[in-house]
Amino acid sequence: MNEPRITVLPIPGVSAATPLEEPSQSDFAVQEVAQARENEGDAFSSFWEFAVAINRSEPVALALARNGASDVLPIEAADVRKLLGTVWFRGVVPRLSEAWKSRVLDAFVDGVTVPNHYVRRGKQSVHVSEMSYQDLLELAKTSTLAAIRPDLDLLLAIGRLWGEDGLRRVRFADATPNGTPTMLVELLQGMLYRTSTSAADEQR
Repeated sequence: MNEPRITVLPIPGVSAATPLEEPSQSDFAVQEVAQARENEGDAFSSFWEFAVAINRSEPVALALARNGASDVLPIEAADVRKLLGTVWFRGVVPRLSEAWKSRVLDAFVDGVTVPNHYVRRGKQSVHVSEMSYQDLLELAKTSTLAAIRPDLDLLLAIGRLWGEDGLRRVRFADATPNGTPTMLVELLQGMLYRTSTSAADEQR
C-alpha cells in the first residue's frame, strides 16, 4: 500500500533555506502597548493611579507613558495639582511622551488658577506672574509668608518640569474679587521689610 504524498507549499517571499525571524523586542513593545491600550480602562482608574504605576516602573504603565496615545486616560486638573505637590512626581513627568506632557500641562492650565501674589523683589514689589523661574527660586530662598509658600512651590514645580514656556501658560487671579489678600500680603511684606531694615541699622 502506497503512503500518501505530502506536498509543502513555499511561503511567498521566504525561501526554504531562510529561517523565520524571531519577534524583536520592538515587536513585543508594540504588542504590549496595544494590549495596554485595549485593557487600559481596567488597568488604571485615574491619572493619579497611572502616575503611581509609572513611579513603580510597572511595564504596562511605562509602555503607555512612552506611547503618544495620551487620549486613552482622562486627566483631572485636581489630580495634577496634587501630584505637583509631591516629590516623586518630579521623576514621573520626564518618563512621559511629549503628548502626555502636553496633556498634563493643558489639564492644569485649563482647570487651575494661581493667586497672583504681590511680593517684594529687591527694592521693588511685583506680581508672581511677572517673575521668571530664576526669580521664583530666589524668592523661595527668602522668608516667604506661609500663605504664599504653597502657590510658590506649585509654580516652581511647573518651571522645573515645563520650563519658562510652562510658567507663561499658568493662569493667575486675585484670591478674591477685590484683591484683598493681595493687598494684605503687600502690606505685611512691607512691614517685615521695614522691620528687618530697622534691625539691621540698629546692629551697625
